[in-house]
Amino acid sequence: MNNLRNVPAGLQPWLQGATIEENREGMTNTSVFRVEKHNHDHYLKVAQRGSEDDLRAELSRLLWLQGRLPVPEVLYWAEDAERQYLLISEIPGVMLFDDVLRDQLPAVVRLYATALRQIHAVQGCPFDMRLGIKISEAERKLRENQI
Repeated sequence: MNNLRNVPAGLQPWLQGATIEENREGMTNTSVFRVEKHNHDHYLKVAQRGSEDDLRAELSRLLWLQGRLPVPEVLYWAEDAERQYLLISEIPGVMLFDDVLRDQLPAVVRLYATALRQIHAVQGCPFDMRLGIKISEAERKLRENQI
């Protein structure tokens, strides 16, 4: 847990006395930790500042989505010279691929359809993720040797 050494002072109370478990799933270089304290789970993401895993975009989206969709609450955010720290609440539920839902395919499809309707009903999204913009961003990253 080298990424949890020398964390910002404001994050220390969240971690002190907590059970911390690293989540090794995922395909980014961001470190993700489940932080359990007083029977509440939170998730801490730690990313190298200036890396392709910059957490500012996720922070912006989570803050904008509050009250619009059931998303985690941002509990703490900080950047230092080397890292970014994003602590979010846990939201109830299970992943759609969880084994507990294996024999409930019709229910899973209904849940998924409901979730997609909720997402598409959100109005005024300020984040432009159209294909042309994503391709331009990928080309820029390629030119700047970020890929």
